[in-house]
Amino acid sequence: MKKRDSIYITKEMGRALKVARTSLQGENSQEALANQSDGKISTGTISHIENGGYKIGMNKLRYWCDIVAMDIRKLLNLGNQCKEITEEELSFELVTIEHTLDRVDLEEGFERLNLLDLSKSHPLISKVSYLKGKYYLEKKNWQQAILCFTKSIEIEQSYSIQRSNNLLSACYQELGRIAHYENDLRKALQYVQNGLDLFIQNGERQYCLYVLLVSKVIYLKNLNRIEEALVALNELNTQRNNIESTSVLLNMSDLYAELLNRTERYEEAAQHALQGIELARIESNFERLFDLWTVLGASYMSLKKWSQAERCFLEALKLKDKIQREYLAVKTYKQIGELYTILDKKEKALDNLKKAVKLGKKTNDALRTCEAFISFGDYYVKQSDLKNAEIKYTQALVLAEKHEFSSQENILVIKLVACSTKIGSDITMFSDRLISILQKLQGRSDGDMFTLSSQANPTKIYVSDPPGT
Repeated sequence: MKKRDSIYITKEMGRALKVARTSLQGENSQEALANQSDGKISTGTISHIENGGYKIGMNKLRYWCDIVAMDIRKLLNLGNQCKEITEEELSFELVTIEHTLDRVDLEEGFERLNLLDLSKSHPLISKVSYLKGKYYLEKKNWQQAILCFTKSIEIEQSYSIQRSNNLLSACYQELGRIAHYENDLRKALQYVQNGLDLFIQNGERQYCLYVLLVSKVIYLKNLNRIEEALVALNELNTQRNNIESTSVLLNMSDLYAELLNRTERYEEAAQHALQGIELARIESNFERLFDLWTVLGASYMSLKKWSQAERCFLEALKLKDKIQREYLAVKTYKQIGELYTILDKKEKALDNLKKAVKLGKKTNDALRTCEAFISFGDYYVKQSDLKNAEIKYTQALVLAEKHEFSSQENILVIKLVACSTKIGSDITMFSDRLISILQKLQGRSDGDMFTLSSQANPTKIYVSDPPGT
């Protein structure tokens, strides 16, 4: 028989190993034996072995057989190892691995993926590549994740007839998330559209359709294409009764609140935010609670309800240690910094704006960092410190130009020209761009250029994040 690096544990083999373990003298629980193994085997792996339907490395199996005093030759005989794992068994194994990756133990799930020994022509190899891509995405290894998702797409597209597993759409959704994290919003939007174009109705992964649709709204909003985002969100809302994903529903509440703020419908925005907060609280979704408290605070700021706005931002920041995506706090620090600027609480404003910029740089979130620099510049304008304002606006412009944040570029050129004119700096580099921008902003007064209220300024963007698949 061919020597293998890994072995498939049948139900019969699992039962035999469990009997051997429970027959040991002394403490023989899974937890106790795992603790005594110095990391060589985990409680989860022991459980999977004893349940059967699991693939394990030969070295680990030998180690476990030694622990439970099981003759490995008898065990292999029992399992009839000449028999290959069936496609049905493998399909179920991949279901359990995806669950493990998403909800149990990322490393254990990846270890189980690597134990699978499939040929390049196996019909489930594309799903294995997709799941490896999800692992690398969570590890923030973008390039390796892209390779895995791209490989999965290539395999799926090699079939003469598109399969109904909707793996193509799922891969494009995840590629969109990576492009978003790499600050390429246009590419993210294109990936999502690819996923929508290839989605098969009545196929597998039906939830993926709504994840793609809500991601499309997010990317349109982040690109400041507000009217298109609202149209897409309203279309998605017509299918609300079919949406089972709480994550998508919470994203929709968040998006409605933000987009309504952008169109100056602040009372409606606050109502959507409050509804979302209730659902997020029930579901213990801390990250969405964090976002919703922040957007509610923005609504109250625009309504000049200063104390309610402050309370909302502080409620959000109470959750800071409970969220995994720490870059979400950039927006909250920026918002409360703006609030304290308006209220002339200089030290608090400065402290929070510094935190926003520092965290934005740390997490490589270009759009949120750009917005934070703009608010920082606005703070210095309020203090009549135009030199420091010019420095902050310039730092923001560098980011806006690098990542093609056109709306921010426009407002920053105007702010820089206004600053430079008053302090005597050279503005000739902005002349052509200024003429083009001013033609679009006829009727706006000079004072409006430094408006601190984010909602009153149509170039301010509230950055959202797409859900995963």
